[in-house]
Amino acid sequence: MACTTRLRVAQMSDLTYPPRLKLDWTPEKSAGSLQQVFDHVMDMAEQTLAWYIKAKNFKRFFARSFRVFSVLLGTLAALLPTLGELFGRDGKSVIGAGWTAVLLGIVGALLVLDRFFGFSSGWMRYMSTDLQLRQLIQEFQLEWELEKAGWQGNVPDKEVVLTMLGRCKSFAIQVNQIVRDETNNWTKEFETAIHQIDESVKSKTSPEQTTATG
Repeated sequence: MACTTRLRVAQMSDLTYPPRLKLDWTPEKSAGSLQQVFDHVMDMAEQTLAWYIKAKNFKRFFARSFRVFSVLLGTLAALLPTLGELFGRDGKSVIGAGWTAVLLGIVGALLVLDRFFGFSSGWMRYMSTDLQLRQLIQEFQLEWELEKAGWQGNVPDKEVVLTMLGRCKSFAIQVNQIVRDETNNWTKEFETAIHQIDESVKSKTSPEQTTATG
């Protein structure tokens, strides 16, 4: 658990923020300051999106690999008894029955590891977050340009400046909320996986302990 948590924290530490802004809100420089704020929040959002794209590809690779190997090994385990009989001699299988159990055990281990590290579920979660961020960024960019088009080359007045600053603030809050929601979902999912694994281990060790005690 600690290993997975540290990995997540290390990954999220890559989400750095642009440097602090030094702005001048005098009327003649307000348009330039607004552009700096826009660039600032866009850099933050695009960096966040880039992180999720990279993380999504990482999760996808391992999710697919674990699932493919699980399917292949599970299929092989089902075929082993038949193959043993086909290639056997004098009615005896050339493949020990224990190999089926070994392969099924490996399949089970792969599925548990996939659930523990959240490869498949994380891939789906990151894809959803990716789409949310893309939509939010595109909408914000279009709304910003629509607002600027209304200036007609004029200097934005105080009311326009405050309105656009409010939009930048709202956009930044929405980006942070998407990341927070995804992280909360990861936390709940990880806690559930840990609980299920613990319960599985307890259920398997209890009969052995009872037998030993008896």
